[in-house]
Amino acid sequence: MNYSKNIPYYLAAFILFVGFKFVYIKLHVEDLLFLLAPIQFLTGLFTGSTSFYNPEVGYVFSDLGISITKECSGFQFWMLTFLIFSCVSINHVSKGFRKSAVIFAALLVSYVLTLVANTSRIIISIFSKSMFITLGFDEIVAHEVLGTVIHLIFLVSFYLLAHYLLTKNNFKNEELTQS
Repeated sequence: MNYSKNIPYYLAAFILFVGFKFVYIKLHVEDLLFLLAPIQFLTGLFTGSTSFYNPEVGYVFSDLGISITKECSGFQFWMLTFLIFSCVSINHVSKGFRKSAVIFAALLVSYVLTLVANTSRIIISIFSKSMFITLGFDEIVAHEVLGTVIHLIFLVSFYLLAHYLLTKNNFKNEELTQS
């Protein structure tokens, strides 16, 4: 693989990543409903709880004592997953148009992964909350550590799966062209 011909595509993905990070700073809760609403729906589905939307906070689950806020949207995770998937995938596509399409596909794939990862993080946090309190951990610190570990597990797993599937596919393509 000639990595130097991929530099413009890596650069484009990185510029999008940095641009979205700067945009995130200015976003409000209502700007992140495309992430928050599905996470709220899935959280309610798995916990059997209902929530209400507060424009200042986000989705509030009174019976669970939690709120799904801007910081819980997973936007940062989405952008990191997007960048990783873009960089891994660009190497496995040969044509320029397809490389550009991979970057946009990475936004969609990483969006879905973000919904799954964040919903998992929230549900695990809900069910482990009392355990952390019982063990004497600070609730906020435990929440942050648990969130970091869960996101790291999803990121590493996603990277390994994407790399495996893309590499496996390349081996099949090489076998076909050598036959």
